[in-house]
Amino acid sequence: MPIEMPSRLISNASGVHCVAPTSLNELFDSESTHVVTKSCTRDARMGNPHPRYWSDGHGSVNSSGLPNMGYRAYMDYTPPSRRLYKPYVISVAGLTLDENIEIFKAIQVKQHEKKVSDIDGIELNLSCPNVAGKAQIGYDMESTAKYLDTLVPLLPPRDLFTFGVKLPPYFDPTHFDQVASVLSRYQRLDSVTAINSLGNGLIIDMETDKPRIAPRGGFGGIGGKYCLPIALANIRQHFIRLTPYCKRIVGCGGVSDGATMYQHILCGASEVQVGTQLYDEGPDCFKRILDEFQELCEKKGHQTLYSFRGDF
Repeated sequence: MPIEMPSRLISNASGVHCVAPTSLNELFDSESTHVVTKSCTRDARMGNPHPRYWSDGHGSVNSSGLPNMGYRAYMDYTPPSRRLYKPYVISVAGLTLDENIEIFKAIQVKQHEKKVSDIDGIELNLSCPNVAGKAQIGYDMESTAKYLDTLVPLLPPRDLFTFGVKLPPYFDPTHFDQVASVLSRYQRLDSVTAINSLGNGLIIDMETDKPRIAPRGGFGGIGGKYCLPIALANIRQHFIRLTPYCKRIVGCGGVSDGATMYQHILCGASEVQVGTQLYDEGPDCFKRILDEFQELCEKKGHQTLYSFRGDF
């Protein structure tokens, strides 16, 4: 008997195959259950110089530097043949708090004017590791609280709009306790995405004795299977601490097939995002991953996702 699938289960990770309208259109035409934009700033950005991405089929290193069209382009985007059941989420990563305030207010106005907007939610990126001179807000609990205190009141009503945050990887139980104590204050927070890429990784090309990517001396975010164990640990740690507050955990990091998707959900994720695998394989990866996941769940005798989510 096929497992019962929730409406939101798998999407692209913000930053992958989602910068330009053509890429967004392809995501809407894929088997993803929803679509997330590239993390956007107030103004359009070209990002860091190339080469800024490298993958060996197992993991990746990137230093994109937030290339995006600017928030207005994502706010006004509507697919030519939108599937009405597929949510459209804007990832927001203003370079300052004031930029984020402007973006949130603009989205709020659009929601009010259109009554029913093409935008179904915001994912606030507190964790971009590849912008020179910009620290990750998610590692500063005081700043994280300040951002949320300021931005949450600007959100549209919950029945029309979801709100989540994307977090960096944490490595110490104390840090998980600290971030949970902040996030648990906000009833309006619907989801927590864990994790963004592992910052400041370095991969060397043995043929040239040079880093694989050019920006920032070769330092970049590590993704793909290389970061799977860290992603699983972060999902589990957040699940343990935030479940009493009904926060959905969105697993991100190393999802490449049905088995890795299953592991994310077993650790406590309610849905997953795909980054490196989507970059390497393209949008066809969603159908393959979902088919493999369905087959694995049937083999294990699960009838619903929630029968085993977080169950170990």
